[in-house]
Amino acid sequence: SDETVVLPQKVEGVFAAYNLLQKEQGLDLAPLGGKRVRRVVFTVTNYPGAAGAVQATLFIYRNSVVAGDLSSGEPDGFVCGFAGKNG
Repeated sequence: SDETVVLPQKVEGVFAAYNLLQKEQGLDLAPLGGKRVRRVVFTVTNYPGAAGAVQATLFIYRNSVVAGDLSSGEPDGFVCGFAGKNG
């Protein structure tokens, strides 16, 4: 999917937790608070060891990836940075 979203103005709550994940991979959404970004979601069909669907989410601002994650919606699922849950 591909949609435009507005990032929260303040880095708090769920947004703060998500931004910590981003900081771990060298990114930071805090300076983009209140900005419109593109959110693009892809299905990953070859994620190692995944029993179900894995999605890659990218947040794009001015043609640059500014954040993103890999996630699984399974009961024992995960959300992690681009390096993967073991990397």
